[in-house]
Amino acid sequence: MSPDRPGPKPKSEASYAYECKKKIIPVKVSNDFKASGWLGGITAGKIYYMVQQAELVPEVLTSIIEKEFAVQKETVQNVTAAPGPPSPEQEPKPPPVESEVPGWDSKKVQDWLAANSVTTRNKALKTLNGTQLLQLKKLLITAPQAFYQSMKDDLKVPLIDVLSLAAALEKLN
Repeated sequence: MSPDRPGPKPKSEASYAYECKKKIIPVKVSNDFKASGWLGGITAGKIYYMVQQAELVPEVLTSIIEKEFAVQKETVQNVTAAPGPPSPEQEPKPPPVESEVPGWDSKKVQDWLAANSVTTRNKALKTLNGTQLLQLKKLLITAPQAFYQSMKDDLKVPLIDVLSLAAALEKLN
């Protein structure tokens, strides 16, 4: 994404890709570059591909895309090759529908957090109700950097717990 080319702004493109759950593949042309702001939020935790010169990006991009999707294809093939369908007791429970969540009390939220492997060592997580849980999901989607910053600074939730919570919130439909 180049800020000086015509068309949609990079932030709009990146936000749209993120909202559509499209794969984002970060590419760096400078070792010194540190993503911050909205870009830092969207690319947090992703592995960057390093290309030494900006003019080489078009040449290298095809191989990066092929590599990224080959890994994804291999994973899908491994899952497809698994023997037989799971027995009924092994089938995962479908995620709750968002319309159910606002009525949850803190006990129901705690059960959901535990079922999603989210550790609740933090007092703030232990008192969440369903409405607050949905607001956290909205914050994660619309302003991921603010979500992570608030969890760290305001609620003092350890990063490993925040990562588990973010993964669980993404599954909530």
